Amino acid sequence: MKTNRDQMDYIVPNHLLLETIKGVCTARCVMCDIKTWAKNPHIQSAELFTDILQKFIPYQKDIDYLSLFWRGEPLLDKELVAKIKIAKSMGFRSVGFSTNCTELSIDRPRELMEAGLDTIICCVDGIHKETHEAIRIGTNFDVVVDNVLGFISIRNICKYPTKVIIRFLRQKSNIHEEYDFTQAWNSVLNPLYGDAVEPFPVVECNGNIKDYSSIDALDGVETMNYTCKELFQRMIVTSEGNVNLCCGDGSETIKMGNVLNQDPIEIYNNPIFTKYREYFVAGRKQELDICKNCTAPRSHKLKEVANV
Repeated sequence: MKTNRDQMDYIVPNHLLLETIKGVCTARCVMCDIKTWAKNPHIQSAELFTDILQKFIPYQKDIDYLSLFWRGEPLLDKELVAKIKIAKSMGFRSVGFSTNCTELSIDRPRELMEAGLDTIICCVDGIHKETHEAIRIGTNFDVVVDNVLGFISIRNICKYPTKVIIRFLRQKSNIHEEYDFTQAWNSVLNPLYGDAVEPFPVVECNGNIKDYSSIDALDGVETMNYTCKELFQRMIVTSEGNVNLCCGDGSETIKMGNVLNQDPIEIYNNPIFTKYREYFVAGRKQELDICKNCTAPRSHKLKEVANV
């Protein structure tokens, strides 16, 4: 989407991903590179969160989704409820986050939903305990499932409008369970709230998964000609206010700018972003080191096809 500001056409993201906690998590998942991020953990204050969101008020009408997560477990942020309230009071739509659900205990669902949470993405990667726990190392499958079912039950009883997405990261170790997994979770979800099971192919970004071929369940699926949502539709802002090129640069090797001292949409349209978009449009993805082996565009495209 484009907007006219100061006589110039800018690309404005429709999805703002604002990280509230970095490098702190209850799990060590096989597809995650948190060991790198955990070296410099950071939990964003509610004040800093507010200051960052204020920078996006001029573009708010174009932002369809606000996600409060990235390189950590958002439920470990003690001010998460306050941040959801702040975002909703400022008029942001579709506020949600993704969680491994280890901290989604009985006292959390009501306060999250009362704060105005629109969507929660619950990451469950198997229908059997051994499958899930082998992927989501450090989690307890029984606790996770009980927490998710408790959230759904409270939502249904109190009739909060929060959507529940069950995300299944499809990979070699769990793909054989996908059908039964989908059937089981669909039996407790309610489509009237927008609930859904969301299978999503596990993503390899910039070498984060050292032996990706050992877990990728989509060998042979073409990866080259998909437009990247990370570059054209989504904007990632770290807990410190830095803008990231994409999810593939979790180590922040490319310095894009900080929204606290620069207009965020000017950053999103700077020469680096423009170069990457132009290379994608020209079919030159393989010339970009971060992009050439990244499977995020493929995974996003396959998810779209699955949901048609």
